[in-house]
Order: sequence, then structure tokens, then C-alpha cells
Amino acid sequence: MPEVADGFPLLRGGLLGIVTMATLAFGCAGPPRSDLVQRQAAVEAKISEVGLEHDARVEAARSELAAALAREQEEVLLDSVELRAAAVTEDETKMNALVRVPIGNSLALSAMKEARRADSRVALAKLSGAMIKSRVDLCMPLLRYESQVEDKKIFAKYAKQSRALLKWNEELRESGLVNDMDWTLFKLSSRVRLASRAVPDAEAPITTLGLEGALGVLPDIENIAPPLDISVDALREKLLVHQPDIEVHRAREERYKALAKGEAMKRLPSVRFVDFGFEPVPYSGQEREYSARVAFEVPFGRESSARMKRYQALAHAEGSDARRVLDDRVRTAKMAIDEVNVFREQSQHWKDLTALADSSESVAAEWWRSRRATPKDIAKLLDTVYSARVTVLKARDRAGAAVCALLSATGISISDW
Repeated sequence: MPEVADGFPLLRGGLLGIVTMATLAFGCAGPPRSDLVQRQAAVEAKISEVGLEHDARVEAARSELAAALAREQEEVLLDSVELRAAAVTEDETKMNALVRVPIGNSLALSAMKEARRADSRVALAKLSGAMIKSRVDLCMPLLRYESQVEDKKIFAKYAKQSRALLKWNEELRESGLVNDMDWTLFKLSSRVRLASRAVPDAEAPITTLGLEGALGVLPDIENIAPPLDISVDALREKLLVHQPDIEVHRAREERYKALAKGEAMKRLPSVRFVDFGFEPVPYSGQEREYSARVAFEVPFGRESSARMKRYQALAHAEGSDARRVLDDRVRTAKMAIDEVNVFREQSQHWKDLTALADSSESVAAEWWRSRRATPKDIAKLLDTVYSARVTVLKARDRAGAAVCALLSATGISISDW
């Protein structure tokens, strides 16, 4: 039957065309965008730099990003075709074939792709935000630990000196060089000061970097960097680039705008499907039968119009939230920068005060050795030395807290400014 043989090229040609269309439609999904890949690589590099690759919060956000990137590939113009075969008549058996190609709304599909890409931007910003959140959560515990360690050192030296003075006071009483009233007063006041200034042992926070790699939050008074000279406008520009909380709202705004655009496209007439019908195996002497149909959808647009307005309102809300978060972070960052600058501008004062405390301690030691002063007088000088060192430590602690606040507000480490 040559007719049968003739039928196969047509069938093969038709299927080849359908497969080609499907392949092209599937290809529309495409790989992730290069700009997003580059930004993701930058975020992952920073995560590795700060040692948070295996942080639970970061791993969860990384999985959400992978899901968002995979979701970008879901929307394609053509993902399947419908094949039909029929039928039987009373007089003769005859088979007809129908290939139905469903066609999506290409304009609405393009808008949906934009929305999915915005979702990926949101997920990437959340990954960056997860890294910053974990760093901020560790920043204050590390600062407290470093401050307590320094405070413990200051107190340990002061306590050693106070106990030695108490011993000297006992020797003076035994030798009759001090009366019971002065002996009792000095002993009691010294004990009270020691008890009130005692510092508990510092508890080291858990960090994936190891304690030595994570320390350095408490600023030193040596080699203090110059004050940060940044205007509010420059600060806003930095926040727009580095603060992921703002990027989340901006990406969501773009998502809702894309969805609103898609709903506007759905209000336009579009092709629903195309049918290709043919008779694969005609009888001898009969001409091959074939047909084609196309179906259009003409929407009324009431539902799409309502959804479009809803998405436009949500986009406006996200834009407003982005501005609100930006203004809030600018205020917080400005206060933190001011605190850091106060510490840096007074760097010479803290150095001078530390040097004066050291020299005063040396004077106290000299007068102590030569017995040219009483335990009470030396204790007063050492109390002032202790207060001076604690004052410097408190200033360093306030500056460290400002550094943590600046990281939280901007997403930028103080070393990167």
C-alpha cells in the first residue's frame, strides 16, 4: 500500500514540527540571569569569608533561593501537546488524528517571568540578610565577652594591689603604727570596693569561625581609624546597595508591578490553542483529509481588572515600605556613626588617659616601696587609676556597640567603610 508509506512522512513531519515547537518553548525558560548569578556568587563569597557556610539560618535561606531559581523555569509557552485518535463508522473503519497545541498568553507569560525573577531577587536578598542577621546576633555576645575579659584583667590587677595594701595595713596595726579605728575603716572600705567591683568570668560565645577568628569587635585605642566622613545622601546610596531589607521591598514592588502588567495583558484577546487534524492512513483511491482550527479567547476582563488594581496597590505599599525602611536605617546608621566618630575623635584623650593611669600606678608603686605614704593614700590613687582604665574600657564598649548597630543598619562591616 503506497498510500500507507506516503502517510508516514507527513506524520513524521508533523511530529517533528511539534517537537521543534516544544523544544523552542522549553528553551524559553533559559538559564539563570548572569547578573543574579554574579550577585549570588558575591554573597556566597562573603558568607565564606565570615565563616557562616554551615549556619542554619544561612542554609535555610540558600534553599529558598534555590527554590526560587527553579521556579523561574516553571512558566513556558508550550510544555505539552494533546494527541487524539478516532474513530469508527458503520460502513468502514477509519482513523483520524488530531494534534492540539495549547498556547499560553505570551504577553502574560513574559510578565509572569518578570515576577518570578523578582521572587529570585527577594530570595537572594534574604540570603544576604540571613548572613547579616547571624553576624549581628554574634556581634554583641562577642563584644560582651571581650569587654568582660578586659574588665577582668583590670580588676585582677586592682584586686592584687588591694590585697597587698590590706596585708600592709595589718602589719602597721601589729607594729602599733596605725590605730584600730583607721585599721578597721581601711579594711572595711577595701573589702567593700573589692566586692562591688568583682567581675564574673567571661563566657565565650559559640562561633563557627573559632573564638580567635571571631574576636575583634571591641575597638582598641591604638591605631584608631579617622572619623567616618559621610553625608546623609551618601549613606542612603550605600544602604540602597548593601541593605538587603530594602532590596526585599524593592524586589517585591517589581514583582507586583509585573503581576499587574500580566493581568493587564490577560484582558486582551489571545489564542488558546491550535488544532492540526489529518488522516494518517487514507484508503486507496481516497484523498488524504486534513484540517486546522484555531481558538481565540476574548475575555471580559473584570477579574483581571480587579487583580491588576490589587497588584498595583500592593506594589505601591512595597515601595512605601522600602522608603520607610531606608529612612529608619539611615537614622540608626547615623546615630551609630556619630557614636563611632565620638570615640575616634577623642582617641588622643583615651591614649593620654591610659598613659596617665600607667604613670600614676608607677608613682603609687614608688611611694609604696619607699613607705612615703599610708595604705589609705596609695589606695585612693589606685582607685583613681582603676576608674580611669574602666572609663576607657566603657568608651571602647560603647564604640563596639555602635559598630554592631552599624552592621545591623547597613549590612556593612566597619572595616569596609
